[in-house]
This record gives sequence, C-alpha cells and structure tokens, in this order.
Amino acid sequence: MYSNKLPLSSLPNTRDLGGFPTRDGRHVRPGRLIRSGMLAPATPEDLAQLTGTYGLRTIVDFRTLVEQRNHPDPVPNGVTYISNPILETLTAGITHEETGQTPIQALTKSIHASGMTARQFMAGLYRNMVRDGFSQRQYARFFDILCEGREGATLWHCTVGKDRVGLGTAMLLALGASDADAVEDYLATQIFYRDEIERDAAQVSLALNDPDAAETVRALNSVHPEYIETAFSEMRAECGTVEGYLEARIGLTAERRKRLQALYLD
Repeated sequence: MYSNKLPLSSLPNTRDLGGFPTRDGRHVRPGRLIRSGMLAPATPEDLAQLTGTYGLRTIVDFRTLVEQRNHPDPVPNGVTYISNPILETLTAGITHEETGQTPIQALTKSIHASGMTARQFMAGLYRNMVRDGFSQRQYARFFDILCEGREGATLWHCTVGKDRVGLGTAMLLALGASDADAVEDYLATQIFYRDEIERDAAQVSLALNDPDAAETVRALNSVHPEYIETAFSEMRAECGTVEGYLEARIGLTAERRKRLQALYLD
C-alpha cells in the first residue's frame, strides 16, 4: 500500500496519504497529509491545483537553509510556509556549489574518493538522522506542527521527497499503519521518480566522464529497503522498539498519538 500520487505535471513525487489504512481498521483522511519533493519546479497550474483541489494550507520545508535559499519554495496566497530543516548541514559534497559542480556531481566524486559505496553512504545518512539530536528535535517540531491541527492540508517536503521526507512519513505511519504498508509507501518513490533518476545518472556520468558514476547516482537518488530498515534498526537499538524511540526521542506520547489519530483518521 502506498499513498496516492497527485496528478501534477511538474511534481512527480507529490502524494496524498488519504485512504491509507491503519491496523485498527481506520483510514487517513484525504486532503490532510501530503508528502512531496521540493516545490520550486511547480507550475502555476499545479500550485493552483494544490491550493484549490487539495486544500493546501501549510508547507513544511525539511531542506537545509542552503537548499532553501538556492531553490526557494513558491508560496501561494493563503498558505503558511514553515522552515524546518532536518539536517543542519548535508554530508560533504551536497552543498559545495562553489566547486562549479552540481550537488549530486560533487557528492558522487566525494563518495568515490572515500572508498565507500553509495549504499553505505545512504545507510549512514539514515543512521545519522535517527541518532542526531538536531534531527530528532526537528522531527519532533514537525509532529508539533501536525498536532496543531491546522486547517486544510499540510505538505512536507525535502528535495526529492525520499530520505528526510521518507523517514518522517515512516515515523508518522508507524503510529498506526502496518510495517509492510509503511515500507511499501517509502519504496514508492522508486516508481514515481524513475525517469528523473535515470536522467540524473546519465548526466552525472557524462559530466564526470565516469561510467561508474551512473550506478552511484542511482543508489543516491533511489530508495532501498535497507535504508529504511537501517533507520528502524537504529531506533530499536536506542530505545528497544520503534514506538519507544518515537516517544522518547520525538515526543510522541500516548496522548499525542491520540491527538494525531483524532485529527487525521476516519
């Protein structure tokens, strides 16, 4: 089970969690919780559809301040924008635009120079998001925003909508959905972002004159079960269970869980 892709021409990985089933037989309310990649490429028509058809009222931006500055969100009238970076700075390479390379080119070169594989790098990124105190506080703030029960739809996004958003959405779904459904939703980016993944792989390989770069880019821009399972394993290592981690590190007490369920489930 994965969330419903919205028919937006410029935003390939924007999805409504509406209809997502929970273990107790309820479902997420449509038009309330939307996950996405960055909104900078959005056409005026797609923005109008988000605010009109889907009731967008709040944007929560998970990107770093550098990413936000370089590619600011278009914020329609009547929509509240909230900057909520999940990482203080991205791992070496992603924000090094002064090199004259794109972030994905710089990161690909950095990984190749380090001797690690792209999948090892990505697993480390997920461990860091789970362990890092700043990331924990920022995910907690995200849930604070959701607990406010703002009118209309809340959309949260990073750049592609797969890692920072993928982990945050998995935390949210862990409050009621089955583990299998939560993982399937996480993996759906592989379906909706396929063309962009292949385009980036070809472009970076050509730019760096490195045939091995294509596979590295695919691993960086894709989602894999081992990435999200690494995150869940870290949560269990820290607090015994995923639920225990969400309560101890993210502040999702039983009372706050009930609040979220009352706001977003039918």
